Amino acid sequence: MRRVGVDETSFQRRHEYVTIVTDLDGGCALHVADDRNRESLDAYVRSLTPAQLVAIEVVAMDMWRFVQRGRAEGEWPAWLRKALRCRLDPVKKVARMIQKHRWGVVNAIAPRATNAARDSVNAKIQRIKRAACGSRSRQRFRNGILFHLGGLDLYPAAASATHTTS
Repeated sequence: MRRVGVDETSFQRRHEYVTIVTDLDGGCALHVADDRNRESLDAYVRSLTPAQLVAIEVVAMDMWRFVQRGRAEGEWPAWLRKALRCRLDPVKKVARMIQKHRWGVVNAIAPRATNAARDSVNAKIQRIKRAACGSRSRQRFRNGILFHLGGLDLYPAAASATHTTS
């Protein structure tokens, strides 16, 4: 797991939330915790080994900047200066838009991370919740998310090798 996304989704209608950590490359849910606060995420971080922590390159969070930016941030100012001096108005318009949203553009390009995988998992969670007609307990909601989106191998090779057909 090199790239993870952190998002929250509503548990019930009373503005109760759970925090979900997603593997952006694999598209599966790694962790589900109560509430949407720092402690919810800290519990996941404490469960990781030092080697796993070092392997994480990007953390994508809603309305937060991605953790890694790379050298792309240093290259944007030169391009923007040139584009803003261009005589073509459409180029200037795009340059101003990029300048306004530069941190988001840099974060999407440098580590090649977007919110798409995280938002996809969130949409699947909403479908699970609708199919279950809501969840009465947080534990059942968490179990449903991890069962459907936790990347479980329901047909492991070792189990199928032990069962033979006659």
